[in-house]
Amino acid sequence: MDEEIKKQFLNDGGYTQYSFNYQRFTLQIIECLYKISEKTGLYITEKDRIKNSVHLLYQAQDENGDVPNYGSNDGALIFPLTTCEYRDYRPVLNALYALSEGKRLYEYGDYDEELLWFGNKIEYPNANIIRKSCCFNESGFYTFRHEGGFLMICLQDYKSRPAHMDQLHIDLWHNGVNIMCDSGTYSYASEIVYELSSTVAHNTVKVSDVEQMNKNGTFLVTNWTRRKDVTHDYKNFSGTMISKNGYKHKRDIKATEHGYIVSDEVYGNGDYCHFNFHTPCKVNIDKFGFQLMDNNKIICSISTSGDIEVNKTHRSLYYLRIDEINCVSVRYKMKNKKCNADFSIIFHN
Repeated sequence: MDEEIKKQFLNDGGYTQYSFNYQRFTLQIIECLYKISEKTGLYITEKDRIKNSVHLLYQAQDENGDVPNYGSNDGALIFPLTTCEYRDYRPVLNALYALSEGKRLYEYGDYDEELLWFGNKIEYPNANIIRKSCCFNESGFYTFRHEGGFLMICLQDYKSRPAHMDQLHIDLWHNGVNIMCDSGTYSYASEIVYELSSTVAHNTVKVSDVEQMNKNGTFLVTNWTRRKDVTHDYKNFSGTMISKNGYKHKRDIKATEHGYIVSDEVYGNGDYCHFNFHTPCKVNIDKFGFQLMDNNKIICSISTSGDIEVNKTHRSLYYLRIDEINCVSVRYKMKNKKCNADFSIIFHN
């Protein structure tokens, strides 16, 4: 099992199947093995990757326990041992961190039920780990923390088969709302899986009709993208994705006092670039850009000079369940094989 952990987890804790859902699945298997070790006397010694894996998900987690709907999300909660909601990752993260490090991640709550099942006690000291802007460069995840939420951006350097066309996708959370979200999977046996895993289903750029990579059937992805020139600190991110289908996309993100500035440069063939933003929020278009509404209040405004169109689309938070959401598509014209776009995100509290 130590050797398998080395194969499936990167040094910084990322999971090689590019899915937070599958990552949780494997972490639950590992916490079960911790419990079995009490009887077998055989113990997992490869602890650093497990601790780092828990830390990665913790840093990409909202206060309510949810994480971005990243990668394949078919129903893989094999030990539903708490009264917590399915998408609440606190039970497994708290239990496994306590078993491996002897400390809890959270204050006491319903998620402690999983620790009661797999541990011998519940009285663990609190690790008091602060959520902050983090770089998981080997795994390709970069996070920014702001008051009330966080932003995560994906830019992988693929070493194993990708699943979704989500390079330079941004996931944005504020006041408990996933205001810019990932589309999920729905079902591998449905035609909609091709749409939900495609470039257009993620918060990144679509150049004319070109995909980031090519897909053959439900699972095989070819022409893997490459990444280059990645930098990240607590206020800035910059990274470039190179598609073998004839274009490259550079995305810069700067954290500001009231939000973020996203600046994109696209190079390649094509007439137009469409920058897509998927949201469960109501959308209002104004002369400066568009606003996202939650409970009839503006949660954030996005300023841009592109041509804005809002269309209905779908996301799947749970396997075989689908919800209607909005996709804001901002169109910019390519000039001399180049396109520049800027988006200023301002939060409203």
